[in-house]
Amino acid sequence: MGGTMRFICGLLCMMLTVLVATAPAVQAQTRYTPVQTSVSDLMIMSEGTVTEIVKPDLVRLDNDMLFVLDNIRVPALYADAAIAWLEENLLNQAVSVRANAHLGDGAKDRLGNKLGHIVTQNGNLWIQQAMVSAGLAWADGTQTNRDLMVPLLQSEAAARAAQLGFWAAPGMAPRQADAIGVERDAFMVVEGGVVNTADKKAILFANFGDDWKTDFTLYIKKENLSLFPPDKRILLLKDKRVRVRGWVTERNGPTIELTYPEQIEIIDAPASAPPAP
Repeated sequence: MGGTMRFICGLLCMMLTVLVATAPAVQAQTRYTPVQTSVSDLMIMSEGTVTEIVKPDLVRLDNDMLFVLDNIRVPALYADAAIAWLEENLLNQAVSVRANAHLGDGAKDRLGNKLGHIVTQNGNLWIQQAMVSAGLAWADGTQTNRDLMVPLLQSEAAARAAQLGFWAAPGMAPRQADAIGVERDAFMVVEGGVVNTADKKAILFANFGDDWKTDFTLYIKKENLSLFPPDKRILLLKDKRVRVRGWVTERNGPTIELTYPEQIEIIDAPASAPPAP
């Protein structure tokens, strides 16, 4: 009996070891993987002709399907300009709608509309990049929708440097961290120098002033730390100047939560240097 029991126990231990060893591999295969290279790397999930520009970031195809233009955000004040641009460059055009194959049937917004990147079949124009390049939209993402944020950020930087579209408007430049004002519950691009950082239980903070109760702050939940490369780890941002984008809320002063790495850019100038002109 003793030998039999030892054999059974040994067999169970071997099975448990195999299960533990293979679990991470299964998780790695199913985990969302962002595409950061080219729109041509995305899977075509629909094709058709654009029959209606519903909103500055929402179009209808001739199959009656609605698609949200993924990874961009159009400022409310420039919605009409964006719609006019889309009507001129996209309406009645044959297009393909592309998305990350890892997302299966495709990501959706809260209303159930599918998100995708739209490319015209005549001229191969990537609509999101064209809008960002024209200064009609910001690059924007989420933790599970980060595809092509890197090239979109590059296009945004070029448009900002050339003062194209809304970047030429005085109030549309990136907000300075010490001059955000009272506006809250709004999307913003903010630049500033990190004065200090803090580790508080399940959350890490980066403060942009000496008074953490009123100054601009970034924070990240520790559960999301593994998504960020070493140079963007929040505790290493002290004395660095950064550009960050996201939804500004009130939490002891204006605050943005970091949820994905492309949300934050390291600017070469140190924190003590004045903002670049």
